[in-house]
Amino acid sequence: MTIGEATTTRDNRFGKTGRQVLAGVHVWTRSGGPFNQGGFKSTGAVAEAVDALLDGATLDLSASGWHAVGCDLDQSQTLRDPDGITRHVVLTYRVWVEAA
Repeated sequence: MTIGEATTTRDNRFGKTGRQVLAGVHVWTRSGGPFNQGGFKSTGAVAEAVDALLDGATLDLSASGWHAVGCDLDQSQTLRDPDGITRHVVLTYRVWVEAA
C-alpha cells in the first residue's frame, strides 16, 4: 500500500482560507496466476480496511498549519495490472481543510 498523488484546489468559504485535496491511496496484491481471482479478494479486503480507517476520519493536520474539516471516500477503482497477476485498487479521498 502506498499514498499516491494529490490534487489541491482552492475552496475558500465564509472568509476562511480552505482547500479541497483529492488524495490517492494505492493497494496492490498478487494472485496465483492470470485466471486466479484470489488477488481481487485480498486487495478488496485491504481496501475495505483502509476505507474503514479513512472514510469519515478526523485527521490531525495541526503540524502542517491546517485543520481537517472532513475526509470522505470519493472514488474507488479496481484494476488488473498488465502482468496478469497483480491486482491494484486506487482509493481516492476528498479531504476538506482550512487554515488553522
